[in-house]
Amino acid sequence: MLRLSGLNAEQPPGTGDALQIVFTDIAEIVAGLGIADLIDKTITSAAIGYEKPHPEAFAHALVDVDPTRCWMIGDSPAADIDGAAAAGMHAVLVRHPDARVQTVAEAVELILTER
Repeated sequence: MLRLSGLNAEQPPGTGDALQIVFTDIAEIVAGLGIADLIDKTITSAAIGYEKPHPEAFAHALVDVDPTRCWMIGDSPAADIDGAAAAGMHAVLVRHPDARVQTVAEAVELILTER
């Protein structure tokens, strides 16, 4: 929790106005989706210093991996789908009007069918 600028520095945490920063554990998300056994590596832009569609974001995911054997599931045509294609990966768009499937579960089914 970070205190907002201008607040009394003597104010105890948890009292008054404050800004909360919540980090989601990507491993928990993957496990919750029931696909942890299909995932070899998870990375975050915060950990690597690059955001999609920057080539380095995908390069970090593809260390020692054949990109043609990798799939990107994402909801951004530019950041996820175009970025993955530029890196040589397959991609599935979800939660978007132009998507073939709408959920991650449907995307996983599609990937397992097409691989």
